[in-house]
Amino acid sequence: MNGTDLNNSGMSTYSWSPANGLNNTHIANPIATPGNDITYLLTITTVNGCAGTARINIKVFSHPEIYVPTAFTPNSDAINDILEARPVGLKEFRLFSIYNRLGKLVFSTTDAGIGWNGIYHSKAQPADIYVWIAEGVSYNGTIIRRKGIVALIR
Repeated sequence: MNGTDLNNSGMSTYSWSPANGLNNTHIANPIATPGNDITYLLTITTVNGCAGTARINIKVFSHPEIYVPTAFTPNSDAINDILEARPVGLKEFRLFSIYNRLGKLVFSTTDAGIGWNGIYHSKAQPADIYVWIAEGVSYNGTIIRRKGIVALIR
C-alpha cells in the first residue's frame, strides 16, 4: 500500500489501522499480508496538525484465478457495458478471446485492462451466448487456463 501526499503539503505522520497484517502502521507504505478481507483506515497529519483520512478495501483471494462475468449489457448506459477478464494472482496475462455461436473469433486481447464492448467489425453483435477463453501465468509459474460462456444481453 502507499499513502501519497498528493499536494506536497508536508505530511509528518502516517497511522494505519487496524494493524492486522501490516508490517508497520506508522509509515506511508506498509506491506499488507492480511489473512482475510479487510478495510484499512489511513490517517495522515501535516506538520501544522491538519489531518486527513482515507480507506482502502482489500479483497483476499486464496489462489490465482481469472474471473469473467456470466453476462453483460453493452447498451451504452455505463453499467456492465464492457466484458473484461479479471486476473487475480497472475504475474502475466496472456489471452482473453471471445467466440460467437459459429466459432468465429469476435474479440481477442493480451491486455487485462481491455475488454469487449460487443462490437465486431463496427457492428453491434446480437444478444446471444458467446464462448470465452482466458490464460495467464500465476505468481509461481503455473499456467492458468479458463473457459466459459457469457450472455450478451441487449
